[in-house]
Amino acid sequence: MKTQILIIEMVIIILIVGFSGCTENNEGQLSDNEKFELVSYSVESWKSRNEEVFKDDNMTQMVHIEKKIADGFMYNESIDEYRIKGKVKNIVGYKTNLKINMNFYDQNEVFLDSYTLSLKNISDNYERPFSKRLNDSDIDYFDEVDKIEFELKEDDQ
Repeated sequence: MKTQILIIEMVIIILIVGFSGCTENNEGQLSDNEKFELVSYSVESWKSRNEEVFKDDNMTQMVHIEKKIADGFMYNESIDEYRIKGKVKNIVGYKTNLKINMNFYDQNEVFLDSYTLSLKNISDNYERPFSKRLNDSDIDYFDEVDKIEFELKEDDQ
């Protein structure tokens, strides 16, 4: 009986993970040259639409509605954008610039595309927040993304 319950619980977990996308987190990840630390990050899947809303005096107005669908990637749903937020920490010992390269993979860990975000003038030992809204015009194979990995590199510019 306990074995059957355990198997059912494992199947439920597999189904939840399989249908909700990956929410893996690389918190505490250091850059290759140990100049930056990825302190934390999160990924959210969002849907948006324009909807006609009735107002007083039989007037209508178009309203833009955004709705969070899930934490993590929802590659099996009709998603309009991914919102990626996080914090990086400068541990190099001086003020510098950073390039955050976000590499996107499918559920089989096949590389799909990447996106680079630049942060300027990060003070020593400072945790700098970052955020990016990505849609299908920003990355190829947008509807297949299941995983993200970060590369943190000092930017000489």
